[in-house]
Amino acid sequence: MKKILLCLSMLVILQSCFWSSESTLTWLSLQESEEFSIQIPESWGAVSQADIPTPKSWEVALAYSSNSERQGYLNNIVVLSTPSKSSETSDSLMKNSIQSLQNDIENFKIIEEKTVSFLDSSNWIIVSYSGKYNTTTPQATYIQTARICWDNNYYLTLSLTENLENYDRYEYILQTFTCN
Repeated sequence: MKKILLCLSMLVILQSCFWSSESTLTWLSLQESEEFSIQIPESWGAVSQADIPTPKSWEVALAYSSNSERQGYLNNIVVLSTPSKSSETSDSLMKNSIQSLQNDIENFKIIEEKTVSFLDSSNWIIVSYSGKYNTTTPQATYIQTARICWDNNYYLTLSLTENLENYDRYEYILQTFTCN
């Protein structure tokens, strides 16, 4: 009898592990291109290229935003791409990004910088910072990382006006980025 109860208990525990991992992904939807894939919040919609400011030296590879405004602002994710140079690494891309951000973002303040493992088992730096994109935008929290996929560099940036205790669920979105 004890063995049966032990087996049933183990079965329940194992099933709860599967249920919890499935439920963490139900709010995300897979978006794929030839070069990469990433999970985006299911309720977010694609942003038209015409509605995005043209980057100075990068190309917009993907842009999605939430459907509900917060403080007159739509939370969003933008993935920028550019051809890579052989001397670049994701770490050097992020270090260069931080230096540029300090000059370009008003009220720039680093919240956290950490190394994380992506779903494809690679390690990259994720930086969370706060600031204003320009004088007309609200103070926001940005979560950014850089990835290199063969011939292209990618900057992934989530922009949020939510003040949360932690941004783990949003960092997880960036961690789902995979080179194809």
